[in-house]
Amino acid sequence: MSRINTTIAIFGIILFALLGAKWMVTYSLWDDEANTALFAQSVHDTGDTSAVIGHNIIAFRNGAELNENKKSRYVSPLQYYFLAPFIDLHHPDPFQARLPFLILTLISLALIYWRLIKINLPTPLLCAFFLLSFGLTSFLLFGIQCRYYALTLFFTLLLSDQYWFSKMESRAQFFRFGLVSALLFISNYLIGVAVLASLFAHYFFVKKGEIKQLWAFFIPHFFISLPVFLIWNPLGKKVVELKNSPLDKLNLLFRNIRDFNGGHLGSLLLLLGGMFLFQKHSQKRFKDYGLIFIIYLTAISVFSPQPVHGTGLADIRYLYPLMLLSFAWTLDFFNLLLIKNKYIFIVTVIIFSLFSLPYSGEIRFHLAELIEELQHPADDPYQKVSTELNKLQQLEATHQTLVTSLDYAAYPLMYLSPQFKYPQSEIVSAPEYMIQFCDSSLRTDLENRFFVHYQKIATIQSTCREAFRPEVFLRSFGRNQSKGTIGIYKLSSHPIH
Repeated sequence: MSRINTTIAIFGIILFALLGAKWMVTYSLWDDEANTALFAQSVHDTGDTSAVIGHNIIAFRNGAELNENKKSRYVSPLQYYFLAPFIDLHHPDPFQARLPFLILTLISLALIYWRLIKINLPTPLLCAFFLLSFGLTSFLLFGIQCRYYALTLFFTLLLSDQYWFSKMESRAQFFRFGLVSALLFISNYLIGVAVLASLFAHYFFVKKGEIKQLWAFFIPHFFISLPVFLIWNPLGKKVVELKNSPLDKLNLLFRNIRDFNGGHLGSLLLLLGGMFLFQKHSQKRFKDYGLIFIIYLTAISVFSPQPVHGTGLADIRYLYPLMLLSFAWTLDFFNLLLIKNKYIFIVTVIIFSLFSLPYSGEIRFHLAELIEELQHPADDPYQKVSTELNKLQQLEATHQTLVTSLDYAAYPLMYLSPQFKYPQSEIVSAPEYMIQFCDSSLRTDLENRFFVHYQKIATIQSTCREAFRPEVFLRSFGRNQSKGTIGIYKLSSHPIH
């Protein structure tokens, strides 16, 4: 039995690696990924998160994240330092930028399999987890991104493993717990707060844990996370105009609960079913899961920088580590079914591992869609534009200015075509090049403002917004894409009289 389980685990990790590697080369980096790669290059070159990259500057929202020395002092920085040794902007490559994060996700997957085998999980349940790890496609889609997702999942896994499989009594245990939680905190402040709030709530109110050794937990935070937070400090910076009232935060909590399920991070139906369908001692475990789940989401909703107004979806990227909890309650539910009836177990595993029911009411098989997308990928507007820009080899040494009608498109292009200069603040003179993503307003605005004329030098038929982000409800899976015209324009040498 042990050999069979080990074989399943090895096969699952290898298959996950192959699918992940294929996806890493299918699309270019989207804006937040490119931003991470650019800052990682800055760390590689300077040792600090300087926003100045050669002749360009990474200045999101006119530099709201930057200090007076043009250094980023807002975002928790570990993701940049983690990627820095592997990045090379002289040869921009999405595979190279994403590879360290995929490797970390594979390590996390291996640790999960190791723990499941160590607790002697029955082979049918290990097979169920095999299906879950692929069927819940968010696990793969977030895990391969060039962002902090893989880091937060990895450190949350280490914390959870220590919390559930040790007694948390000695100073050494609390110190190790504090060390890992400090690394989680500087990977993403918000997720770090949410994970610790939920685990400590369970520790004090359910486990009835003691606090006499708790001081050892704070030592790593004092020496690691506190100095980092004092430097990369988001407090007081108006990067996002946040005016959420208490009612808005309640609304955001509802969205997080709804979109956790809609984003295919797990099934809340199984969590609720576990609370009411089984015997009391089993129900208690699911109520513990529910407590951790709701406190985590409450912390996210209270402290999240996401504004409620102007968007109808939650930022489920902050919920990615909750997939570990989702795996736990799902396998627990499957185990109870396996004890009762193996046929019901098999049907339930297939349904809840592979299928999802989004807001439209349409049953989706995301894994099949993801595999089909490998054969028919979505349009990659950034790669198409960059290919055209890189044909203009004579401009490499001149650093001529280029603006885009989609402000966030500047970062993927800055990564792929760094020979141009991408203004990140108010434009004070007519740029030499302009890219219009299915929108003519930018050209009209620039021509009217500076009394110039732009000549179209390239036309690209493509979707104008990328459809390959990790959130399943923002992803086209290569289907039903509405194409438009992307125009590349050059400033004409003939002025308007």
